[in-house]
Amino acid sequence: MNLAKEMSERFGYCAPVLVAISDPLRQQILTILLHSGKDGLNVNDITAELDLSRPAVSHHMLILKKAGLVKIRKVGTRNYYVLDPKKRLGELKELIAMLDTEVKKWNL
Repeated sequence: MNLAKEMSERFGYCAPVLVAISDPLRQQILTILLHSGKDGLNVNDITAELDLSRPAVSHHMLILKKAGLVKIRKVGTRNYYVLDPKKRLGELKELIAMLDTEVKKWNL
């Protein structure tokens, strides 16, 4: 596979993560989840931390979940969101490393 095609595929795969983390509200949510620990928080907990409605928080959580940055832990009938970025951030790191390697070849 040539470099341009490989980078294009990597950018495409990382796009949902880049979109998810580009929004300031989702950045706040990720920070809140980071400090919540391994048990996570439910939508009501997150809503209490932000100046957002419950449906707005649920919308942002769906984007974060689809991007692979959070997972759901079920306890009875409640859903708790837990930060789970390891795989997706690893892929993003690989893309950045690839870009860095190519830029270093310019000898700037």
